[in-house]
Amino acid sequence: MTKPTDDVQADGIAAGPSSGIRQQRDFFRHLADEVDLGILFIDKDLTVKWSNSTADKWSSRGPGESLGMKCHCALQHRDEPCVDCPGLRALSTGEPLDTESTHLRSDGTPFPVRTRVYPVYDDHGKPIGFHEILEDITEQKAREARRRESDQARIDAAVSRRDEAERNLARSVEKERFLADIIEKSHQPLGVGFPDGRLGFCNQAFCDLTGY
Repeated sequence: MTKPTDDVQADGIAAGPSSGIRQQRDFFRHLADEVDLGILFIDKDLTVKWSNSTADKWSSRGPGESLGMKCHCALQHRDEPCVDCPGLRALSTGEPLDTESTHLRSDGTPFPVRTRVYPVYDDHGKPIGFHEILEDITEQKAREARRRESDQARIDAAVSRRDEAERNLARSVEKERFLADIIEKSHQPLGVGFPDGRLGFCNQAFCDLTGY
């Protein structure tokens, strides 16, 4: 749970008259603009109150142009709130939320996004909005897809080898049965003996001849 103090605005950015507070505010704003994460503060009415440069880029708008807009309009180009809105879910449960969704690039191309939401409350425990952190996970999803394809290729290769071994075994067994049938039906007496004198194999003609 995030709870603003007297020196922190509702958007979570330090504010105040002192030079040190202003320097801290500027530092954190600069830091937020340098990361490859979209960071926003959105109030409980789903109005964007603060956004960093990455979030502005994803919204296809210039710096600060998303402020005052509804988040679903700014980020998803929608007139109505998103179905199962993660921000509203987090405010409802009072717990941070980590989920995945699909956003649209400036050219309309969809891309996967990991969304982390942290509810923000005032000093009286009243919800005033939420921080939303957006991470483009296109490369992560591509790596996962390549890994799945590689795993599937290994599985397919193993299944192919198993099937080929089974086919070879079946052909070998069939060949042995064919040869055994020829030997058994031959009129030529045939037998196989061991060095110790034991008879290992003989056909019917051999039995007829020897009386076995």
